[in-house]
Amino acid sequence: MSLMQRTSKIVSVLLLAILAGGPSAAKDVPAQVINWPATGAPVVRVTLGKIKEVSSIGGQRNYMIDTAVENLWGKKISRLTFSLYLFDKNKARIGEGWLNVENVTPGQTVKFQTMIGTSGVPVSAELEPSSLPKELQ
Repeated sequence: MSLMQRTSKIVSVLLLAILAGGPSAAKDVPAQVINWPATGAPVVRVTLGKIKEVSSIGGQRNYMIDTAVENLWGKKISRLTFSLYLFDKNKARIGEGWLNVENVTPGQTVKFQTMIGTSGVPVSAELEPSSLPKELQ
C-alpha cells in the first residue's frame, strides 16, 4: 500500500469557530497547524492562518485563507499537491480548495493565499495528498 493510499484521510480540523462566525470571528482564531503525514516523521507542516470571507450570494461563500507550507523533510520537494475538502455539519462535502508547492528546499516555508468556495457553512476540513513526488509514494 502506497503512502498516498495510507494517508487518503490525513487530518480533520474543526473550522466551525472560524468560519461560522464570519469574517470578524476569523481574525481572532489561532492558526490551524497540520503536519503531514499524520503518522511517522512529518514531511511538511501546513498552517491555515487568517480566514477572510471575500464574497457570498445566497448559500455560496468564498473564503481566502492565508496559508504556509514548510518543508520538514531533509530533501527538496519537487512538487506536492493537496486537496483541501470542506464539510458541513452533516459531513456532506460542500467545498474544495487546492494547495500546491514546487521546488521547496529543506527548511523553507512557502506562503500564499488559498481561495475556497463553498455551498454552505463549513464546520470541518480534510487535507488529502493528490500529487506526491516519486520518493514519497
